[in-house]
Amino acid sequence: MYLQDNTLAPYPGPLRLLRTRRRAKVGNRLLITIFLVLAIASLHTGLGLRIGARELFPYIGTFLSGVMLIVLCRATIKMKNVAWLGVFLLVAGCVTFGSFAIHAPPGAGFGAQVSSLIGLAVAMTSGYGMFLGIRALGRIRAAKLFWYLWLFIVLFGFLEVYGGLRPLSDAVREGLRPDRWLYELDLRDIGRYGALRPKVFAPEPSIVGYTAGLCLTAWFILGLRRRQWHRLIEFGLMVGITWFFVRSPAMIACIAAGLLAIPYHVMGRGHFATFRRLRGQFHPILAAVTLVGIVAVAIASVELSARYGEEIGFFGTGSFFIRQIAPLLTEIEVLKRHLLLGGGVGGDSLLYPIVEQVYVNNSAFIRFPHLFDMPAEILVTNAFFSYWHALGLLGGAMGVLLLYYFSMSTRALPMFVLSGTAVAVHAVGGVNSPRTWAIFFILTAVSSLVAPRFITLVPVELHPELHPEVPAEPVQPRQELEDAA
Repeated sequence: MYLQDNTLAPYPGPLRLLRTRRRAKVGNRLLITIFLVLAIASLHTGLGLRIGARELFPYIGTFLSGVMLIVLCRATIKMKNVAWLGVFLLVAGCVTFGSFAIHAPPGAGFGAQVSSLIGLAVAMTSGYGMFLGIRALGRIRAAKLFWYLWLFIVLFGFLEVYGGLRPLSDAVREGLRPDRWLYELDLRDIGRYGALRPKVFAPEPSIVGYTAGLCLTAWFILGLRRRQWHRLIEFGLMVGITWFFVRSPAMIACIAAGLLAIPYHVMGRGHFATFRRLRGQFHPILAAVTLVGIVAVAIASVELSARYGEEIGFFGTGSFFIRQIAPLLTEIEVLKRHLLLGGGVGGDSLLYPIVEQVYVNNSAFIRFPHLFDMPAEILVTNAFFSYWHALGLLGGAMGVLLLYYFSMSTRALPMFVLSGTAVAVHAVGGVNSPRTWAIFFILTAVSSLVAPRFITLVPVELHPELHPEVPAEPVQPRQELEDAA
């Protein structure tokens, strides 16, 4: 019998309390830490396998590190968890094939969809490896790891801007991506953000904000405990420091997911009498409010861009358009044409005409000419809406349900994991991107680590002297026993 929150029900017999959550034997924790750092570093830099101008395997460093983490933590793998993820991939494949069969023009090939589905499997494998590695380290070690990663990003960002380390960062960036576009818009940064923004080996500053915000959020959630409100003050100070040095709006989405953890993990755990009585209804209500808030923010972004785009420069930038405005407008058109199945994973051939029409209707190609030759995945850089673009309402709802059961099987708070992921993935783009799935699996891991321990009540045989209802037999003196013998 399992009881949560360390509450005990009346039991007629003698009991002994035993903790049932025992960490399975895992590999060397130093190796786990090293591969976790390599996975996040490769995710940050976008390290891929390239031959000449062609990128054969994007994020190969993250994938190989994830595979090594799976091998090191193979003793902790539960087939139930893997089964939920496998069924999700199966649903994504069926939805993609069905959408292609219904909407694709005659003679169109299925190669792009197959490649994207493989990319989705690779991204989920990498994220699952990080999930296992974080769980193997435990709450305290994982919190220290994320804190040190955040500290490195902030310190190196400061030294890159003010300490002369920019040539080193640019050399590494050019070496990793020799034929790809790299962010070098210094005048734009000074005019819009008031200072140069560091890249810290990443292709662009938004990725620095993504990584710093994700590490900071994971550290904060791992430290959530009852009556430790000073953690919130520390979190606020660290957010201010990060914004001062990084100045990337992409970090706001990850930070919002961290703040969302407070009502889920503290109030929703039954630490307060009011929420203890409403605990069964509190999480679904909060998840519904979060979803409504996401849609409301997207609608408000469109209105702010239309009214104040010229007065407030940030709302009139191409970066804001591809992250907030175009995704919502595209989703509306996709729902009109591909309501149930969407365009499928990798269905750019079906999605691009819709995206192009959205950009033409809003004169976006005239206002932002550098976006004219970009693919659809760049023109819609918002993984939340990309998910629904790809799977539609039917496939998307089935996928959310499967991810819900996966999170629940890991003893995380599934409503928080889905809500936090829906908020944080606004910082990245692509439903099959490893950065998107890293958010989901990291939030699942840290949520499961801060969940209360489960306690089981195990009846045991006690000596009659210890049982209050059974009279104990008189104990004969030792001398009488020796005489009897």
